[in-house]
Amino acid sequence: MSEKVLCQFVAFLAGEGLRHNSIKAYLAAVRQLQVEAGRGDPHIGAMAKLGQVVRGVQRLRSEQGKIQRQRKPMTAQILEVLRVSWSIAPGGVDAKMLWAAATLAFFGFMRSGELTVPSTRGFNPGAHLSWQDVATDSLIEPTVLKVRLKMSKTDQTRQGCTLVVGCTGGRLCPVAAVLGFMAAAGRKQGPLFQYASGKPLTQAGFVVELKSALDRQGVCSTGYSGHSFRIGAATAAAEAGIGDAVIQQLGRWRSAAYKGYVQPKRESLAGISRRMVGQKVGGEQQSTAAQQEGQRSRQSKTSVNTTNAL
Repeated sequence: MSEKVLCQFVAFLAGEGLRHNSIKAYLAAVRQLQVEAGRGDPHIGAMAKLGQVVRGVQRLRSEQGKIQRQRKPMTAQILEVLRVSWSIAPGGVDAKMLWAAATLAFFGFMRSGELTVPSTRGFNPGAHLSWQDVATDSLIEPTVLKVRLKMSKTDQTRQGCTLVVGCTGGRLCPVAAVLGFMAAAGRKQGPLFQYASGKPLTQAGFVVELKSALDRQGVCSTGYSGHSFRIGAATAAAEAGIGDAVIQQLGRWRSAAYKGYVQPKRESLAGISRRMVGQKVGGEQQSTAAQQEGQRSRQSKTSVNTTNAL
């Protein structure tokens, strides 16, 4: 097998999104197959041009990683900026639609591709979010949204899952935003998030709307993207003291198998939205500052006891 063919093979694997270490594993497998087939050792490690291509992929992945780390997380403060920007913008129903999409993306730990469509003609009712996928816990006083995802990035077999998003009781409320938009738009067929004209909200269009809303309020939009909502949700949840296992389940991230066994109660899930914006839930009386002070006090006592023991 020639070095040119192997370079093309590496370029193909890189285009498929494989990382440097995975590509090296593929090359090792090619070598092994060549040897087992009796064609001799191709001495892949001695091919200079192939080595340069592989190292180029490694540098490229490293630079891409740096770019990803520069993406800014969505925060409650930036959400408030978006709320104000869209509330004063012309468009009525369209502005409500964008605000509903933003709040659901944040409090639902959603990927932007899970609530939008890939193109204006790319809606697939068997895969994308539609009006029929949204339900509430009550028709009189709804406090919880139940959003059915038919598929996602990590659910290619389309087993689906249901997101539980609770009411915050404040201005940044996904339940009020989504239901307010649906009431204003009227029941429709097709994708859940669509403009009054019937044009669906695309993934790229959502990012454009996000950046435009921030720019109008004098906030630099550089670094904000559709993934900012998911990043920000995880960050806000962690800062609110929500455990890693629960965050991983809420975000549907793949992790150690035992963490998938944790099953938070629906009441707990509904209260998470409030905690993410710093509001107390139920009988939570102790503030974060008090908790931290108690922890420092316990650490201080432990230190004294250790000193006395010595």
